[in-house]
Amino acid sequence: MSYRLGVDVGGTFTDLLLVDETSGETFMAKVPSTPEDSSIGVLNGIERICEESKIDPKAVASVMHGTTVATNAVLTRKGASVGLVTTKGYRQVLQVARSFCPGGLGGWVSYVKAPLMAPLELTIEADERLDADGNVVSPLDAKALEADLETLKASGQVEALTICLLNSYVNGAHEVEARGIAQKVFGDIPISISSEVVPEMQEYERTETTVVNSYVRPQVSKYVDNLQNSLEARLGDDVALAILRSDGGLASARAAGESPVNLLLSGPAGGVAGARGEFGALVSARAENRDLEAEVRRLRSELYVARQALPENERLRELLSLQQSVAHSVAARVVTTSLRDRARGEPEHEVGLRQARVEERLEVGVLGEPRTLLA
Repeated sequence: MSYRLGVDVGGTFTDLLLVDETSGETFMAKVPSTPEDSSIGVLNGIERICEESKIDPKAVASVMHGTTVATNAVLTRKGASVGLVTTKGYRQVLQVARSFCPGGLGGWVSYVKAPLMAPLELTIEADERLDADGNVVSPLDAKALEADLETLKASGQVEALTICLLNSYVNGAHEVEARGIAQKVFGDIPISISSEVVPEMQEYERTETTVVNSYVRPQVSKYVDNLQNSLEARLGDDVALAILRSDGGLASARAAGESPVNLLLSGPAGGVAGARGEFGALVSARAENRDLEAEVRRLRSELYVARQALPENERLRELLSLQQSVAHSVAARVVTTSLRDRARGEPEHEVGLRQARVEERLEVGVLGEPRTLLA
């Protein structure tokens, strides 16, 4: 007999759900979270749920875990100090961004940009060039890059390194070569290359995403490694740890440690994925006019409009961006609760009235709260 364990770490409590894979029987437990080291709260929860369900911890075959470690590092600005390698002539890619300055023609006078996760003083250029088809226009100058990396290392400020070269989403050969040089210079610090993290066009977006990956990678990698080792000691060497991703899927512990940017909004996405998995067949069978996708689109649209209406306050926009994603999970609960009640035979008009009240509270809670912060 084997069991699957789901663990969700929140700011106050850590929730656990244990499922018997043979009978489908479930057990639940809740323990206080431990912000100083979330893995401690996870292990405390495992001990409690196994004790209450009277099962041997070694019977747990897999652990599926949702964590906010990456999200917290970004919001609190407590990530690593990141160095950046770009193509020659593109050193200011993060500063230029999309060349958009909010506030009209005079907006640049008062607009203050937030500190970059990879500051200009820790950014160097690699003399190389690929064309739009990935063909080599100029080979990578390895000696010059190594010298610049030595200078960067001498600053003593780089805790993680990002390499993002022009058109590398088509051909990542130069990035791979540059990573080899950087590993020789820096040793064992985390090095993220854009052709592996997010091989997509648009230079600014690709650079920013890869920099965020480097920014949270040391913290997430340390957490995942500690958790994996602790689980193996408690549950046995065969236990499989999977981490929830921002697309609602699961990543192995190794993949999560190497590409933690994929975990940033895993919580809200997991709520929707779980709801769709449980009630997807019922949604299809009843052919709902306002199905899950329509509900989520409506909520996202409303939140987007509200976000655009806010002043250019970075902290508020970050909060509202996260709330926009949270709407995914809330919308899923609204719709699936309605479908479940209808399946139980509750009168249609009563379900509709309750769903309308939930949606009204949702709009006030999600859209109204950030506006009160402006007072």
